[in-house]
Amino acid sequence: MMDSSEIKKLIESDKYLVGRKDKAGNEEKILLNEVHFYCPKCGKLLVPLKKKTKSVKLYEIAHIFPCNPSVDFYSRIYKLKRLGDNSESLDNLIILCFDCHAAYDSATTAEEYMEMVSLKEKYIERATLQQISNSMNLEDDIEKIIKALSTIDCSQLEELKLKPISINNKIPDSCHLLKQKIIDNVRNYYYYIKNIFSEEENKGVNFDLIASQFKSCFIGLSKKTVDLEWIFNEMVNWLMNKISVISSSKSACEAVVSYFVQNCEVFNEITK
Repeated sequence: MMDSSEIKKLIESDKYLVGRKDKAGNEEKILLNEVHFYCPKCGKLLVPLKKKTKSVKLYEIAHIFPCNPSVDFYSRIYKLKRLGDNSESLDNLIILCFDCHAAYDSATTAEEYMEMVSLKEKYIERATLQQISNSMNLEDDIEKIIKALSTIDCSQLEELKLKPISINNKIPDSCHLLKQKIIDNVRNYYYYIKNIFSEEENKGVNFDLIASQFKSCFIGLSKKTVDLEWIFNEMVNWLMNKISVISSSKSACEAVVSYFVQNCEVFNEITK
């Protein structure tokens, strides 16, 4: 069994342990939403029911594996499972009421530590499943949009570019928020949309006809302004109006417009 001096050396060399950091507002909201505003240990409400002039916190952010552990606490848990890349990872943090936080920090056993780890893992799994569910709903919307697009009647085709142009070559760094949104949509949904288009083409749908609609819309808007973000948003609005979808499907429409950005019907290559 190691003595206290040996445990101290382990603590000093433990790369998982990092200094305590202030949490951004959005991180705190994520942790609060995770426990649905109730202490996961005792069930106590963590936010006041009545609105007050000053916000009152009835909770604290607890480290499951402490960022600055005592020798005694560390000796009991250092060989056990840890969550996240380091002690400040959101996976290693959980919201608790004041009493439960104090009790956990005071004399936690190895069993109590593992109970907290298991509790947090359930929240992480739930969040992952929710993300998958949201993604599936968006893909359902995209499929409906594409099927609605296949009924568009257009007699004139715009000439389509066959060689794709990288998004980085079409959107300047000054439009970094727009660029990141489009890149994320392309990464998540490009091949999904492409496969549906392929399936519809096998049923006789003319992809060039649909693509030309997007190119025509882009050409018309680009004559009014060079503001790419405005053009993108207007194309999303145009698509929503074209196929009469509700506002909840806006994200799906953004994914479809992003597809055509990557596919070269929307936005031109930046001239150097």
